[in-house]
Amino acid sequence: MLQRAVAQRPDLAAAGFQTQRARASVDLARRLRVPDVLPSLQYSQEGRGQNAIQPPTVTFGLSATLPAFYRYRGEIARAEADLRTQETAQTKVTAQIRSDVASSFAAFSSTASRSARMQQLLGRAARARDLVRLQYEKGAASLFEFLDAQRTYLGIQSESLQTLNDYWTAVFQMEQAAGVEFHQ
Repeated sequence: MLQRAVAQRPDLAAAGFQTQRARASVDLARRLRVPDVLPSLQYSQEGRGQNAIQPPTVTFGLSATLPAFYRYRGEIARAEADLRTQETAQTKVTAQIRSDVASSFAAFSSTASRSARMQQLLGRAARARDLVRLQYEKGAASLFEFLDAQRTYLGIQSESLQTLNDYWTAVFQMEQAAGVEFHQ
């Protein structure tokens, strides 16, 4: 379940992309320390043949920025700080996903067993109510005993419905934690 959640959760994917962006920023800041070298080639000529004012000229050039005293240390430090922040955020999201999956699975397990137990109890209460009703119809039980059995059955039925509600809430929380739908 945890592997599925890690693979499917969009918030973790977004945190991963932010970490990649921060790594690219660090790489760019480090790359800026190396000066850009720009070669150039130029050809010029004014006029033609013997009457040329200027003979054909070819010029080669090389230009570069010299960061002699400026090594982009501030930009590198800022990018590295952003990277650490994004990695921490990604770790936090991963921990939150682990916590969500663990708590939702625990809630699901507990409500599933409670729901199964309540279904058994509901069946027993229905049989007891039916038995008391039969006894009442035969005159072996009083109206008070029948109404008490009916009240007990309705109380257990109400509690069973609340447990069923808790079960489906736990299922939906588990789907949310995992980032997938189990029932379609």
